[in-house]
Amino acid sequence: MRALVFNPDNLVPLSAFTVLDGDQETANIAVHPAILNYVLRSGGKLSIARSLNGAVSIEEADAFDVEAGTVAVKVGDGGTVAVVSELLRNEFPIATHWDASLHEGRGGPREGASDAIGELRVEMGEGDGTEPGAGIVTSSLEMRDDLPESPYAFDTERLGLLIERPGESLRRAPGFDRYIGDVYSLYGVSEEAALLLSAEALKMTGYPVMFRNAGGDGEGPVSGLPVFQLFNNHVIRDAEGIGSLASFIVPPGWSEDRSGGYSCLFTGYYDQNENVYRHCGLPTIKAIGKAMELTGQGSVGIVWNGGGSIGTRTQHPSAFGQLNLLFRLAADRYAVNPHSIVTVGGSRGGLTALLAACNPLAEGYAVQYALCYGVPFSLYGPAADLLNVSYPARWEAICSDMGLKHAWRPGWRDEDGRNAVERYWLNTFGTADEERIATELHPQSERMLDALKERGTRVWLNSSTHDPFTSFAPALEWLRRARAHGIPVRHEIGYRHGHNNSTDLYEAAVRCLTAIASGEEAVSDETVHYRRTGEGTDEWMRTESFVPNRQPVFFEGPKLAVAGLTAALSVYGPPGTGYRLAIRPAVRGGVEEADANASASASASEGVDLGAGARMDSNAGADAPEADELVLMEGVLPERGESLTCSYASATWEVPGSLAGSAYLYELTYCHDLSAGDWIVVPPANVPHPGTDRPRRPELTITAEIPDFTGPVWFEATMVHFIGWGLSEV
Repeated sequence: MRALVFNPDNLVPLSAFTVLDGDQETANIAVHPAILNYVLRSGGKLSIARSLNGAVSIEEADAFDVEAGTVAVKVGDGGTVAVVSELLRNEFPIATHWDASLHEGRGGPREGASDAIGELRVEMGEGDGTEPGAGIVTSSLEMRDDLPESPYAFDTERLGLLIERPGESLRRAPGFDRYIGDVYSLYGVSEEAALLLSAEALKMTGYPVMFRNAGGDGEGPVSGLPVFQLFNNHVIRDAEGIGSLASFIVPPGWSEDRSGGYSCLFTGYYDQNENVYRHCGLPTIKAIGKAMELTGQGSVGIVWNGGGSIGTRTQHPSAFGQLNLLFRLAADRYAVNPHSIVTVGGSRGGLTALLAACNPLAEGYAVQYALCYGVPFSLYGPAADLLNVSYPARWEAICSDMGLKHAWRPGWRDEDGRNAVERYWLNTFGTADEERIATELHPQSERMLDALKERGTRVWLNSSTHDPFTSFAPALEWLRRARAHGIPVRHEIGYRHGHNNSTDLYEAAVRCLTAIASGEEAVSDETVHYRRTGEGTDEWMRTESFVPNRQPVFFEGPKLAVAGLTAALSVYGPPGTGYRLAIRPAVRGGVEEADANASASASASEGVDLGAGARMDSNAGADAPEADELVLMEGVLPERGESLTCSYASATWEVPGSLAGSAYLYELTYCHDLSAGDWIVVPPANVPHPGTDRPRRPELTITAEIPDFTGPVWFEATMVHFIGWGLSEV
């Protein structure tokens, strides 16, 4: 099926791509009146680009009506058409800064080059039988090292992804400040993929996008253009030669003489071209357009690669200096007010949004609002919890970052004797010293919270329970410390939502951009709760806010555990709540237990104190014989500061070998008033994985064999839609 978008000789499509059919002699094509006025005032003319039978032609427009915002086109033989003008032209191909001819054909970075390792292209949907389906941007990338005997995740022998510095031998894996895709993009962008972005922007905002390649000293934006101007892939490089990529999006009507400058919407994620053309570019444009519609004021968008496509999650210390250079460029060339910045992102993007705001080395810029969704705080430690069956997505993420595909194996060591966590931290932070990471580089350190407080930043923190990348507890700890510093934080909790956003982060960005324009505040110090609207395939993605009469109780733990390895267990609820987490055999005497989730006894078993009010049954950490019930944790949730209504208790469980090959059902009970002894059972059907096509049971399977923690079988067994495991009241 053919795509509806086509390249009209590099001219910017000023209207939607329209299929001409029917018996009428002419058709009226909608074009924003501001665009028509600009073309006419500038002495230009309007033309029609027509794609018919694989050929593109440019013809004069039949007529136009500025007031109505229409251009007439002769239907003729039909085809697909768009309105264009010679005044507005795209710059293709879009730069990647990758030259495939360098280094004896292995390739390497060269500013301005447009070769690529992978590709972003448009594929068409099925449609409804009467019209073609909507186009979507898909990616293809072949750079994995598939040789079984090779320890490397990426084919760095064939591809010069990590170009050696003088005196170095062939570099096969990322290292500290040496990341894949730092000053180049892994993906080439097809013309259709870029034009689809423009077409979608036009549909959402009324304005198309004009594409330009950014150069070091190249031409900047043109004042007064009634289109978004997107400048691809500025190279940001510090004095040591460490670099990153940023793309800038200026709004329609941008002027270098704007009094007070422009507010800025900043986001950072992974590979730069993939960021712009597949993930972040369109939502950023949509948010800027919506805020502009509400306030009459435009904003500049920035999309950043955080210093690399692979190998860093923007945690390397040199990123702080890169941010200074980036916002200085934004102010000097794109008229950004460096004190009117909104940062936004999810996952790594959420961490990047927070780090940009709490940059302890920031010079000349300040973030007003940091919108941080799904922040993986657990990547900072503690080391003992970083690789754990309760958070099944971490192994693959860390192995890919290191470029070492076998680092997930228990007992793995690198050539210098470091374990996987030590190697990961060294690559990321330049040190594996856990105390230094905690006190100097962690977003909850005094150093960074002081910086956040000093600049008056307000934080919008969205975190969901049962995230397979990170436990919920680190977000609570960051929240506790931030509020103790006097930092206003809106905390949104998405129950059983995993590594997904329970609210729309770009709608939140519109709210913050609008607040900057009006001088009002968009974030107040509050906690807001969100739950699913249902358990069906579509329902779970939709959420609704609710006001609980108390903090709901929930538990995070593994769905599949391995005998001999540790599993992290965490129980959450109101401070002072008694809790008891146990497992029972899922099968008894060959017959499935009818009531595996019967109410637990109010009496507490004797156990080993784990601190913070948690207790573990003494049988749980040893090779004990299988019992009818095994108590994993019990105790009372402690007070954790006045600002937190949600407390937690955490423990690690070394899974006994005697339990291998068995299946169990979790049972979580709690009591708000221990003196009354009224224990409540968390409904066993309230497991995190959505869907109504499978039994909803809180199962735990224990295996003797160690699976490939980076493979699809492991992911399928432990996650659904990037949601982990446990139980929850809500």
